Amino acid sequence: VDAFVSAMNKQVTDAFQSVVDKSWVQSLLSLDCLEPPFEKESTETASGILHPYHAMKEVMSAIEPGSIIVLDGGEASAWAGDLALHSKPSVVLTSMGYLGFLGNGFGYSLGCAIADPDRRVINIQGDGSAGFHLMELDTYKRFNLNIMTVVVNNSSWGMSFNGQDIIYGSTNPGRPISALSSATEYDVVAKGLQNSAARVSRLSEIRSTVANLQSQVGPSLLSLIVDRKPVHPITTAMVGLTDDPHSVVVPYYDNIPRAYYNL
Repeated sequence: VDAFVSAMNKQVTDAFQSVVDKSWVQSLLSLDCLEPPFEKESTETASGILHPYHAMKEVMSAIEPGSIIVLDGGEASAWAGDLALHSKPSVVLTSMGYLGFLGNGFGYSLGCAIADPDRRVINIQGDGSAGFHLMELDTYKRFNLNIMTVVVNNSSWGMSFNGQDIIYGSTNPGRPISALSSATEYDVVAKGLQNSAARVSRLSEIRSTVANLQSQVGPSLLSLIVDRKPVHPITTAMVGLTDDPHSVVVPYYDNIPRAYYNL
């Protein structure tokens, strides 16, 4: 096998040596070193609430290396996916796709913890997606699984809220369906289900809180209070804003033709 791979590699190298634009390849690789635009922004937004980028960076930087990271939720998973490598993970699993299978992360995390009980599993949820299967925390405790659930709590269906903001702006500011209660205490629910739990809203408290939760055997939950702003670039990219009067723009889904009826 080694001889075959070596011979094939030589053939491929020789074949493409003259056609590969090395400067283009270097330019492409250099993108990995670019500083994210949010790095220079304040750790708190204008409203005084934690910036989701900086909050998630602190979480990921405090996670035990070699952990399994499971991403769930809309903008919550987008922020976490951007920063997951700061945790030096064993693997990063995305539990949802374009159709939005929200809540699947609880089941994925359960499977990972059973399959590899010696690793810490980090179950990243938005506060919206967490509402689907939060009672799985009871299962985690009954089997005393090493799963830390992080609820990225911005009191809204962030991707829906921000997608609607992009489309409707101030012309129709009401977002009652996309709003969630800021009074919901996910950490209290977790403690009621015998999980270790904490709530953090200050950047300086994140690393020590994560370290404390991970030092304990069994499941835990971190309620991470962040702002719904700024809008993650993925949300912006998924909104096909257009002035075409014959199209109905649907936030972060495909636009649909406007229906006309003959009366």
